[in-house]
Amino acid sequence: MPKSVIIPCITGYQQSPPIDDPMDIYVAPVVDGEPGYAVNPGAPVNSVYLDGEHALSPDGMQLYLTSDRPGGLGGPDIWVTNKTGDGWSDPVNLGAPVNSSHWEGQPGFAANRSDIMYFVSNRDGPSSIYQTAFDGESWSEPVMVITGYVGEPSLTGDGSIMYFVHVLIDDDGVFGSNIWYVQRLGK
Repeated sequence: MPKSVIIPCITGYQQSPPIDDPMDIYVAPVVDGEPGYAVNPGAPVNSVYLDGEHALSPDGMQLYLTSDRPGGLGGPDIWVTNKTGDGWSDPVNLGAPVNSSHWEGQPGFAANRSDIMYFVSNRDGPSSIYQTAFDGESWSEPVMVITGYVGEPSLTGDGSIMYFVHVLIDDDGVFGSNIWYVQRLGK
């Protein structure tokens, strides 16, 4: 059976007829290491609102996504949907303390830790990367781990290295971004 990969696409305007849908999540089969054509899984994963900047849990049973759909705490929030046979459940907002009245998104996991999630928020100023832990019932109060206009945390399988984007702005307001990394010390 072919594996699948979940990819983000901005495709609302590519649909016929076009719809005002700035971002959706698509699924593409991977056969012999090559991705096939992407297919929009539709509702409930995608909505007419922004849906993207996502991460699968290490076991592939939960899809964490960023969405500004109704029912959030303010701005885009992190939502989770559970794998159900060949579909997904209705996304549920993670609520506080992960989400706030500010922007939260870009969740990330190491392949060996489904109980530790990294995500980006601007709750304390510029976009920063936070860590939260799941105790089996709820997510802990997030702890800021990297700040300074950063985002898109991506971890190696063992979680020992985190890659992230750092946005740099010069005195004239011109910006660019670089990929940085940090390495975990000890265990």
